[in-house]
Amino acid sequence: RCYSYIGRVGGKQVLSLQRNGCVYYNTVQHELLHALGFNHEQSRSDRDKHVKILYENIKPGEEGNFRKVATNNLNTPYD
Repeated sequence: RCYSYIGRVGGKQVLSLQRNGCVYYNTVQHELLHALGFNHEQSRSDRDKHVKILYENIKPGEEGNFRKVATNNLNTPYD
């Protein structure tokens, strides 16, 4: 599995990059950004100004990836 908690959660920061499917530049970068505190782009507080989430198309168990988070976007554009 490839995953990391978002930001520091308790003592040690867990960042999992198992060999099978995780050791690619884009995956490593993605998980490292989570470890540094970055949320998914589709969770940004301003996302509704830029995209429409089709909730009926979200796979079961993946709903958490689409919850909006009160983010400080630091005046960065939505990607």
